[in-house]
Amino acid sequence: MWASLVDVTDDRYNLRMPVDRHVEAEVLAWCERGDFRTAVTIAIRDYGPEVLGFLVVLARDPSDAGDVFADVCMRMWKGLPGFEWKASLRTWIYILARRAFSAFQRERIAYRERHIRISDVPEIDEIIARIRTTTLARLHQEQKTRAQRIREKLSPDEQALLTLRLDRNLEWREIVHVLDDREDLDDETVAREAAALRKRFERLKERLKQLAAEDT
Repeated sequence: MWASLVDVTDDRYNLRMPVDRHVEAEVLAWCERGDFRTAVTIAIRDYGPEVLGFLVVLARDPSDAGDVFADVCMRMWKGLPGFEWKASLRTWIYILARRAFSAFQRERIAYRERHIRISDVPEIDEIIARIRTTTLARLHQEQKTRAQRIREKLSPDEQALLTLRLDRNLEWREIVHVLDDREDLDDETVAREAAALRKRFERLKERLKQLAAEDT
């Protein structure tokens, strides 16, 4: 399916870890017991590396991505008790990541001053720090690839679409919820936006082919 894009598929940022297929059921079970601390710890442990990789794509700066990632984890900690499980946990976390990055863009200067640690949950702070350190160290050590050079020519929105569909293999309806800041989208709107994203992605594939041909 993606053979035509093989030269621009960037495994460097494809940091999805082998997640147990029962992880969402496990997180839900801990939530139902009222143990949100354990639930969030599991969610961050299993989904953190791939979400941080996504943020590096958007921010284009590992340090900024690390700061946004910490905010995403804070949003998970605050939001999980009210999460209604209408979408998958993974999709919800990507929605939080996109919103956190948008907030970072709007308030870059005040962002770091406002951000605080989850000081009353040291084990969550520890896992955030560990994922941030190990994932960013891996990215720093790896050489910039041809695919990365090409993808850096795209806008953040284009890179987000490409990463979510090509690298993370999210469904179109899931991508709509990640990229659209509005809440409670009705099914008709989601279907319409999903169709528009598919068309946009087709145009993006053509642009990538052109960029790849120029990068010789």
